[in-house]
Amino acid sequence: MNDVVAKFCDNVHEKLETLQGRLESLKLNIGATYHLLHEKVVEIRKAGEVRQLPMNEARASLEQWIQETRAEAKNRVERGIRNHEVQYLSERASRAEGCVEIALMLAEASIDDAEWMILEAIAARLEAEAVPDGRS
Repeated sequence: MNDVVAKFCDNVHEKLETLQGRLESLKLNIGATYHLLHEKVVEIRKAGEVRQLPMNEARASLEQWIQETRAEAKNRVERGIRNHEVQYLSERASRAEGCVEIALMLAEASIDDAEWMILEAIAARLEAEAVPDGRS
């Protein structure tokens, strides 16, 4: 494997390990007390509001790349390889690598959203259980 591909794979691996760590942290946070839980919900909600627009733009960019990739004829890539069109192939690879970055960023945002939803659900359940049943 050449250095560029190895570096790219190492980068992806590192980001996936970070995401795995975030998921492990999420598992641990599920058992938090109500007060800590509420603080965490507020923190996550604010972070989610801040990144909403960039995430929408990232999703649109990724969707555009997916559509372009589907439309790109396989024979165009094969011709690029056959004719040694390094510029074309390099730009194509760079776009694909950029989309990996976007996809990983979206995965991280999805973990944040999942964490928020889980904590909101736990908080809601704790609130519901804290209210005495008025039925006698």
